[in-house]
Amino acid sequence: MYVLSLMHAGETFDAVLNLLRSGLLDQFSSDEWSASSFGDTSQKEGMEKALSLGLITRNGERIRLTSAGTLLTKNHPQSLRDHFLFVGEVFRPCYALDQECLAAGGNNFQRCYGSTFFEWLSRHPVEKKFFHSAMCATQGPVEEFLANDFPFADYSWIVDVGGGSGGLASAIKKKYCEIRITVADTDPGIPRSTDDQKRNIEFQVADFFDRVPTGADLYMAKLVIHDWPDDEAERILGTIRDSMSESSTLLLIESPLPPLGRPDAACLWDYHQMVAFGGKERSIDAFQALARRAGLWLSATRPTIPPFHFLEMRRL
Repeated sequence: MYVLSLMHAGETFDAVLNLLRSGLLDQFSSDEWSASSFGDTSQKEGMEKALSLGLITRNGERIRLTSAGTLLTKNHPQSLRDHFLFVGEVFRPCYALDQECLAAGGNNFQRCYGSTFFEWLSRHPVEKKFFHSAMCATQGPVEEFLANDFPFADYSWIVDVGGGSGGLASAIKKKYCEIRITVADTDPGIPRSTDDQKRNIEFQVADFFDRVPTGADLYMAKLVIHDWPDDEAERILGTIRDSMSESSTLLLIESPLPPLGRPDAACLWDYHQMVAFGGKERSIDAFQALARRAGLWLSATRPTIPPFHFLEMRRL
């Protein structure tokens, strides 16, 4: 059954994607519905598909969303709808070229769209907004957990490298209002709410291939390094290293690969990073080697919310 489920995983994804495009699940989001109210053939087929996927439940003529179905509606505060649609509309074509990627390496997104993902995103403001919305929804609960699982109070100034719209910075500032936090990114997002502005989070334009603010106590980069192949990843770490003082710490939040033969979400992410970005997940040993090439050493590691780990680095 497991092998069969793998065989039909793509069909399942397409079925959910078509349901989201149709808007059918959002019709169920307010309350119970009567099955007889769906007279259109396509609506009935969609309802049957949602039922088979476990996104709705039916009791006689009454229909309700399941918890999974609720997460795919657009008005849920932690909705995964935008993320699902973005993967389906933008990344899915890249998987059609996965044999080329496996054979020759490189970046399938670039093969499909003629540029890297982040270059493409900078030229497509609608998709960019959609992407940031998807990231905010999926990473919010994770960032709240991370903010409570690391001693950020030990640092007076934190620079969040590649921090986007400041989700993790906001979660940290909410808990430790006295800490100065700067989000440094090539195109920092708009603060998620007026609460972010009240918390005095600084947003600064900075290219992590060139420079980041100097002199902070803690530099952190969440899911940045896995977007890049080794040469670019080394450059990013080198840029941060050059901005660090002797007492500064670099905190990477990544999903290291487990030992061979042990299944883990990071293994699936590794494949996605390769196909979509030309990047990859890395083992702890690979992070250690990468750090040394950039003039850093991996001083401590520990797991946090699965599949993430804290990786602390210092200057050599």
